[in-house]
Amino acid sequence: MGVDEILQFVSGKEFVMHQLMPDKKVLKVHFSCPDENTGWIITYDGKNPHIGSLTSASIGRKLIVQVIGPKEWEMKYI
Repeated sequence: MGVDEILQFVSGKEFVMHQLMPDKKVLKVHFSCPDENTGWIITYDGKNPHIGSLTSASIGRKLIVQVIGPKEWEMKYI
C-alpha cells in the first residue's frame, strides 16, 4: 500500500522534486513562487521513490508537507 502526499509550497524560490518513474527514469520538476500571492499545491502518490531538494534554501521559503498512509509504515530501499 502506498501513501498520498500533499505538499504546499507557500513562498520562496527553487524547490526541486525528483520522482522515479516506472521505466526507472527520473523526472525532475522545478517549482518557484514568483510573488507573495502565488504558491503551489502538489499532490502525488508517494509509493514510488522520490525526494524533494532544498539545496538552495533561502530565507522566506515555506513548505507544508502532509503524508497520509497506512497504520504501519514499511521502508523500502532501492
